[in-house]
Amino acid sequence: MEKDDEFLHSVFSNISQLCFERGKEIIEKEKSQHKSLLLSSKMSFLNFLQQLVLTEKSYVEIGFYKLKIKAS
Repeated sequence: MEKDDEFLHSVFSNISQLCFERGKEIIEKEKSQHKSLLLSSKMSFLNFLQQLVLTEKSYVEIGFYKLKIKAS
């Protein structure tokens, strides 16, 4: 696998296993390695992935919150 493929695989694997913090850490590490590319499309993509992780985390938390409310 190429480096980019391995990176994406690890991010999406962590998202699918509900390891959102680990996915976020992987993205932040990748962003820190490419700080010189602040305005590049790769940095925009990394920002998108970071938002995706946060969105997925919120979506899962809403599901658990709804279940908790119904159980009350």
